[in-house]
Amino acid sequence: MTKREFFRKYLNIDDGKILDEMERHSEVWTVKKREIIMQEGETVTDIPFLISGVLKAYYHDSHGVEKVYCFAYRPGDHAASIKDIYGDVKAICTVEAVQESELCYISLPVLQKLIQKESAIRMTYETLLTASIAGMVEHEKVIASGSPSERYAWFREKYHEIESEISRKDIASYLNMTPEHLSRITRNGKES
Repeated sequence: MTKREFFRKYLNIDDGKILDEMERHSEVWTVKKREIIMQEGETVTDIPFLISGVLKAYYHDSHGVEKVYCFAYRPGDHAASIKDIYGDVKAICTVEAVQESELCYISLPVLQKLIQKESAIRMTYETLLTASIAGMVEHEKVIASGSPSERYAWFREKYHEIESEISRKDIASYLNMTPEHLSRITRNGKES
């Protein structure tokens, strides 16, 4: 798939002028399993979008324990862990490849300019932002109100396509439980 086809199919951009600009200021990279795409705290210069593969975003809590925050696995998912698109943009989480993945990196300054002047890009950005917020809220609600076995059932339903690609440690972290508790749930088929 060409970059242009990717932008059309997964970012819903049809304007030829915008596509030309994005093609000129983007690159496709293949990253290896466990390769860091973005490090927490670093300045972001490009925004990666997933073409294929699986990624995780995580941070370290006050005790230094890795906490998985989200997964990206659908083509077109943005792979940037940022809280704002303007100013001095810093990564708020580390993004790492769970498996070999292909990403399309778009220059942040070009994307910023396009968001400000092109309504189609602004709408795409708002759609991605809205989906990201909805996913975070859904995850938080499940973690806050579900028992460990309910959380795991939700995960299996939501991520059935990629469950086998993700380590039990990462699944447990994402579901706010220990790997041992997750093992008991999967072994017994019920909450222990």
